[in-house]
Amino acid sequence: MRLSVQKKTITVGEIFRYLGEETSLLNDGKYRTMPDILQLVIDNKVTEFVEIGTDLSRASEILTNTFHDVNVTCVNPDGLSIDKEYKNLNVVKAQPADAVKQFNDNTFDMIYFDEHDTYDSVLDNLRLWNSKVKTGGIIAGYDHTRSMYIEVSPTVLAVEAFLRETGYVVQSTEHNSSVYWTTKK
Repeated sequence: MRLSVQKKTITVGEIFRYLGEETSLLNDGKYRTMPDILQLVIDNKVTEFVEIGTDLSRASEILTNTFHDVNVTCVNPDGLSIDKEYKNLNVVKAQPADAVKQFNDNTFDMIYFDEHDTYDSVLDNLRLWNSKVKTGGIIAGYDHTRSMYIEVSPTVLAVEAFLRETGYVVQSTEHNSSVYWTTKK
């Protein structure tokens, strides 16, 4: 029996116990953003989730496998590497700029950008997909690290430009400071 995002007391630890995942795996690179994504989904009672640039599909697979009441849409030009079929998983094999046309405005409770691309493509995708998120919904993504020790990535610059345009305020997540999120106004 899968879990419900509507359960008030669910924790990230419960999810990983449910999945049989060792939390030590969270530090290997493939899993390190999962606690933050899961916490955002739980805290905001997300039932409509879209991931742009799905990469290895791990986040989407964990969400679809864990929650029966979270509909997950994955947008990736190469499709997904998930072997199992899920009723609550929609795979859109297209570029994000093309896929966005398939959805009505105010469709998603949360959008997660897992793309590492050019400044222009990140900013364009943030602009294009912003209207697809419900007011009060979450816009989140990965690779938003600012440090005096590393060069600022194009993703950081694009996210900051988008925030200036919209007046949104960026937040960092508890476990992984490279995961950013904001609430759509």
